[in-house]
Amino acid sequence: MAPRSLSLSAYLALTRRGNGQPVYATEAERPAGELIWGHASNIDHAHALVQLAARLAQLRPDLTLLLTTPASMADIPLSASCLIREVLPEDTVANGEAFIDHWMPELCLWTGGDLQPAILNCAANADLPMFLVDANEDGIVKPGWRWFPDMPRALLNSFSMILVQNTETVTALRRLGVRDTEIAVTGIFQEGTLPLPCNEEERQELSDLLKTRPVWLAAMAQAEELDIILAAHRQVSRMTHRLLLIL
Repeated sequence: MAPRSLSLSAYLALTRRGNGQPVYATEAERPAGELIWGHASNIDHAHALVQLAARLAQLRPDLTLLLTTPASMADIPLSASCLIREVLPEDTVANGEAFIDHWMPELCLWTGGDLQPAILNCAANADLPMFLVDANEDGIVKPGWRWFPDMPRALLNSFSMILVQNTETVTALRRLGVRDTEIAVTGIFQEGTLPLPCNEEERQELSDLLKTRPVWLAAMAQAEELDIILAAHRQVSRMTHRLLLIL
């Protein structure tokens, strides 16, 4: 995709000059199967991406997550059977082209902000579907971009969808020219809890028995809490007679 702004064109021209550093290369091989590229600029997003990939891998066993982070996060322990880790290369056109050509991801999930114009532009030129996840206003525009005033808008237009934490970010994105149809308020993207394994036949049987019956679970209840829980259940049951309490 051709640059959409004078600012982005100027930035890309500057990065093409390079700084004498070697172009991105890695000894890691691209695995067979589907590969999702996820970028995290903080540890919370890294953990959330790893967990998301682990869940997806349960449904698609040949799926791999390529997780890129800044060099400052390279030593932070993260593990999953479907995970490959790489430090995101310096933001130059040559590095971006080499990175995309080597890994050939099917999808990019870029979390937070810290947008890297050259690398993201190379991904867009390769027609890579990209999603900006957990976007926030502070992470979209960098102080050093004051000489490139329309670059944030050009970069945001590269994303198929932008998932934001709150309506305040929606307002900021509108000011930058992003259409409402390309924004979704999804809350904070963070690590959650994986469901425990179960016997699917037994789970389905219980589901059929309960059907639409309302259920509430008092998980890990302590002995001293039982009287309070039972009293609450009796009170609510006066209005919801079929309510089932699971202790």
